[in-house]
Amino acid sequence: MKIGIRIIFSLALIIITFTGGVLINLSIVRAELIENTAENSITFARDISDRLDHRMQESMTMLKIIAVDPEVQSLVKESNLEFEKLENIDKFLAEGEAEWHSNAGKDNPLFNEITKNHLSQRLEEIRQTFHESSGIDIFPEILIANKYGATIAENNRTTDWDQSDRLQFQNTKNYGWHLSDLYYDKSANTWGLEVALDIRDDENFAGMVKTVYNIEDIIEMLHSARDAAPYDDYRIFVFTGDGRYIYGDDSDIYTLGGNADETFIGYELQTEKEGFFIVDVFGTDRLTSWTTSDGFRDNPGLGWVVTISIPEQEFLGEINQIQDILIGVLLVSIGIAIVTSIYMIRKVVAPIITVKDASSEISRGNFDVCTAIKSNDEIGQLSSSFDLMAKKLQKAQKDINLREELIKQQEDLLLKFSDSTQDCSVGVIDIMSSTKTTANLTNDQTSHFYGIFINATAKIIKKFNGVTVKNLGDGILFYFPKMKTSTEEELKNTLQCCFDICGAHDEINKEMKQGNLPHIDFRISITYGDVRIAKVATSMVEDIFGSTVNKCAKINHLAKANSIVVGGNFYEEVKNLTQYTFQRLDDHPSVKQYGYSVYSVSKR
Repeated sequence: MKIGIRIIFSLALIIITFTGGVLINLSIVRAELIENTAENSITFARDISDRLDHRMQESMTMLKIIAVDPEVQSLVKESNLEFEKLENIDKFLAEGEAEWHSNAGKDNPLFNEITKNHLSQRLEEIRQTFHESSGIDIFPEILIANKYGATIAENNRTTDWDQSDRLQFQNTKNYGWHLSDLYYDKSANTWGLEVALDIRDDENFAGMVKTVYNIEDIIEMLHSARDAAPYDDYRIFVFTGDGRYIYGDDSDIYTLGGNADETFIGYELQTEKEGFFIVDVFGTDRLTSWTTSDGFRDNPGLGWVVTISIPEQEFLGEINQIQDILIGVLLVSIGIAIVTSIYMIRKVVAPIITVKDASSEISRGNFDVCTAIKSNDEIGQLSSSFDLMAKKLQKAQKDINLREELIKQQEDLLLKFSDSTQDCSVGVIDIMSSTKTTANLTNDQTSHFYGIFINATAKIIKKFNGVTVKNLGDGILFYFPKMKTSTEEELKNTLQCCFDICGAHDEINKEMKQGNLPHIDFRISITYGDVRIAKVATSMVEDIFGSTVNKCAKINHLAKANSIVVGGNFYEEVKNLTQYTFQRLDDHPSVKQYGYSVYSVSKR
């Protein structure tokens, strides 16, 4: 029996040791996978947080444009002068406030006087422009008040005419800006953020422009982010800094503006800007990661919490299954060892040595080992079970290695992705009527046709230190990175590059003719402004995106054949260059639709 006990103990020890080693390895892989997935989800949450801050900054930028408008400043100044003539301004404000509340209907004289003036109509046009472009009433309420707090223009009836005692007016007067957290605005009848900026008369406070930024715009952006999530059960939640609900997949549990479950969102754990933890949600372990917003440019940030919740089963399912199989194999193997040791002590010693040797090979990581013991008794069964276990371990190891490689590849892509933002000029060169021109060409002729055009233009762009980003099918997107020279010199370099491309028109068509290819005409558009530049570590090609790129593409069709158009921001930087002539394209329907200026440019 001592030999049997030794055999039982040895087999059990071997099986437990090596199966336990694999289980430990699985545990290590499990921990690394959890950490990597958490880092990836934090990156995703950080991207959403940045987009939230950018949306708030856009509302402040819209107010800044209104605040510096000459007509707005003139009317505010005129209103302030009228108030300065009053003997008792406080009494006048009190009487106006009483009149404002005396009749809430639209036949109120003071209400009609304000809402029907020219400036109020402009504010309503701004509201409608954003509404039509997005399908959401982004700015349902916009108002302008003079330095005494009296409302002088608005697109929607506000609760109070006198803004002087309101927090947003006091903050704007003292600090130059105001940004509230999420609240329900009764006059606008919507949940949103209250955003206000000061209107300046030289260096002095002259008044305030304020809007209610509709939270639905942010919710729509979060819907888009949810659709791009990498897992099916990938839940996104957004809360205010004090734990009030803004957005989430469990809309039947939380209501907009209501207090959220602190345990679920990890609110009480958020002593740092970002992190992750695992929490049981209705019997399901979920990996929950969070980050907090910290503002962008003029926007100081509201400390909103973006939370990403993923069930462990989404990314740990296969590892859990392998672990369960190994535990089952361990228990079965130990049982077989006990039975065979009791009944076949003399016959199993040699086979046990064989199995032990095979187990040693497995412990060294060699899962190709096979005992190959052929018998119809318990030893043969043990041998078969052992070989089956080895095959399963081999398959499990291959699966683990494959998953680790996939995780590493995904980690490399995510962690090596970097982006930057800078002000630079962007250009689009578009071939006119390219579809019709190439309709009758063969594939080889079409390739030669585009090759001549792209190679010729890309060479000129490179000559002027520009970067060709990508082929747009029938055109080219390019930009000029920020240089150490002045902005005017940079944009002058951009213009000269584009005129050189136009000058190469005849040479390009000469080469087309030599290749029996059709005549080509093209047009060039240029814009200047904030551009987001991205580069993935696995690619040498940069990509650019942002509103400056979008505007450049939209205005391209306004250019005539082999000529150049520029956007308003570009024009403002180069309008003093005497060697060029600029003509504003006000009458074109597309210019009115886009809402920004476009100029054609030519050399004097």
